[in-house]
Amino acid sequence: MARTKAQIGIQALEELGVLPLGQTPTADQSDKINTAYDQVWEALDRRNIVVWGKTEDVPDAYVNPVVALVAAQRLNVFGVSNGCLRQPCCGSCGRSEAQRI
Repeated sequence: MARTKAQIGIQALEELGVLPLGQTPTADQSDKINTAYDQVWEALDRRNIVVWGKTEDVPDAYVNPVVALVAAQRLNVFGVSNGCLRQPCCGSCGRSEAQRI
């Protein structure tokens, strides 16, 4: 199912491990992740990769890659070290729920 920009942002924050599942992001978290989404969308648009408008829902086929790109864009902003996202651990960073990208 297609996802809104807000849904992409929430999923990216969850992947970063800064937003517990089912919680609502703070205004600051939303601002930072929305900026990341805009940067990712614009980079993809410059390369003629996007097939949806900046304010349109992200088509299902693109949701996971866009979430990963948005999360990666904000690793340092949210203090996520070693490129770790919340997934089964790879063991490289010492976190119990992390995966290197």
